[in-house]
This record gives sequence, C-alpha cells and structure tokens, in this order.
Amino acid sequence: MSKEVKKYVVLSRILGLLAIILIAIVAIAYAISYFYDKFGSFTVKIDKYDMVQQGLSLSETPYYERTESRLSADIVYDMTNISGEDLPENLDMINGSHNGDSYIAYTFYLINSGDDTISYEGEMYIEDVTNSLDEAIRVAVYENGKRTVYGKTKSNVATLSALRVGANALTPAFAASTTSYTLAVSTGASEVFFAAPADAGATVQLKKGSTVIANGDVVEFAAGETVLTCKVTAENGSTTKTYTVTVTAS
Repeated sequence: MSKEVKKYVVLSRILGLLAIILIAIVAIAYAISYFYDKFGSFTVKIDKYDMVQQGLSLSETPYYERTESRLSADIVYDMTNISGEDLPENLDMINGSHNGDSYIAYTFYLINSGDDTISYEGEMYIEDVTNSLDEAIRVAVYENGKRTVYGKTKSNVATLSALRVGANALTPAFAASTTSYTLAVSTGASEVFFAAPADAGATVQLKKGSTVIANGDVVEFAAGETVLTCKVTAENGSTTKTYTVTVTAS
C-alpha cells in the first residue's frame, strides 16, 4: 500500500506529464539523408545543478523507474526522404526511442520530484549544419496530446552596414538608421555604387532612377540630379527599408 501511495505522489509531481516528442529530429534526419544519405541521432539533457538542487530529472517512462540527466535516442542509418505527413499518428503515445525506417522519434518525461512548483523552458541545438539544412527543419512538440509545429525564425533585419558612391563622403555620414543622403560630384563623373546588407540573409536591389543596376556597377552622372536608391529586403521577405542618395552633378 505504501508503495502505491509513493508511486501516486511521484506521478502527481510530474510536470504535466511532458510527453514531448521532438519531431524536429524527424526533419533533421530527412534533410541529412536527402543530401548525404548519412544518419541522424538525438540527445536530450538537463543541467546537473537543476537535477540536484531542483529535483528535476529525465525518464523514458512516466513511472519514475529510472531517472537520468541525459537521454539518447537510437541512431537510424541510411534514412531516405520523408514528409511530416508520413509520420504515424501515435508518436506521442509510445515511450522512449521508437524510430521508423526513415525517422527518429523519441518520447521522454521531465519529472519534478522536488517540493517546489517551478517553471521550465527548453532549448534545441543543432550541432552541425551543411547546405543550410536548418532552413528545412520543423519542430513538432507534443505536450499533453497537443501538437505545435515550429520552424526557424527568419531575420527581420533590413538595414545596411555600408553604402558607398565611389570614395565620396555622403552627407550626412552613413549610419544604418539614416535613409536619405546627398552627394555632389562633377558632371560626367563615374562612380561605383555599392551597398552591403547588415544581415547575411538580406538582399539588396539598387536602382539609378527607375533602372535596376547590379550591386557594384559603375554609374555615370550627367548634369543635374540623379537619384540612387537601395532597397533592402530582410531574410523574412516582408521587412524592407529603402536608402536614397540624391547626387547633384555640376
């Protein structure tokens, strides 16, 4: 009877029975196999300080039979292409490692065996990325039967780190937050128009008047005003910023 009571008390302390399957590993496994036909693996761990001081531990079952600070799923070799639609519906109902031929699936429980009620958060690290594989990764988290899918957040940075028209000094001096500039040159001058986005994932489109030109092209200035523009589009594809240089040739 005492064992049953103890078992009930332990179960009542489980943080919502966090049956969290990181289907991100399915996506990672798919991407790796798609490009390189290698293998995929997955490890989950908690800080040993939290394990000792806060009473947190990991287990492959909700029955607290064996607790660890680190768990690892079985490795799957020679995986082939797979879609999220091909995954079994009961992935969050099977404890521990339960891989398929072309995916890695792992269910684990985070257990609070201490006396305090605490909050928790998790982080996922991808240790090695090639061919921008992380762009294709999707993370499906099952918490108490509810599935939520996450993807990599793309940058919304749409600023420049440099804007140059030859070696001439812009007025005012370039600053990422300043979008309007003026410049005086001699009639017939030829200058290189160059812009560098602050974020590697951003793109730029340069124009002389209404004509699109390549980044780094040489621009010739006739007498009068010429408007140069640089439109920066952030990695997310929706955030933009336009820089303008009004060049007066005389």
